[in-house]
Amino acid sequence: IVIVTGMSGAGKTTAMAAFENMAYRCIDNYPIELLGAFSEYLKDNTAYSRIAMAVSLDDAPKAIRFLSNVDWLNVSVIFLDCDDNIILKRYKETRRNHPLSRDGRVEDGIAKEREIMKFLQDERKLARPISKEANVVIDTTQLKGNKFQQILENQFNHQSIDPFRISFVSFGYKHGIPKDADLLFDVRFLPNPFYVD
Repeated sequence: IVIVTGMSGAGKTTAMAAFENMAYRCIDNYPIELLGAFSEYLKDNTAYSRIAMAVSLDDAPKAIRFLSNVDWLNVSVIFLDCDDNIILKRYKETRRNHPLSRDGRVEDGIAKEREIMKFLQDERKLARPISKEANVVIDTTQLKGNKFQQILENQFNHQSIDPFRISFVSFGYKHGIPKDADLLFDVRFLPNPFYVD
């Protein structure tokens, strides 16, 4: 199980898309109270051998503590951080609301989330900040999407699953062009082996 946590807007959604491309089963905002039943389910079900789980900052300590104490699970933690100005820019570009400022400004949500990080260390008496509990800490401030995905693939793609595939498909125009085609080459000028021995 890979737990992905960090600041909202730092790239959790992009990370989950990268894990999905690496054939991980992806779970977003799973209720922490159900982790006990989930871990028992995983014990008996081998179909879910690679899981990526996006967890909010305030739920991350509980999720990390619980899943790390389950004997049959191998848990890795990714902490994503980013400069506040870049997070603000990303929210402006996507025109989404920050999860902690539904009625207010995005800057207020970012500030609240930074306070949560401080609270998790101070009030819950964590020995280390949540970012120090992580196996991998990634600052996405200067990272473009492809570079970020490449970092994740280098770290977590342990199986030989190709992230890039090319398929050559032959089709008949009378049945229509394949809807998932990116490039289309008309090769009707070539001899057809069906008709030419």
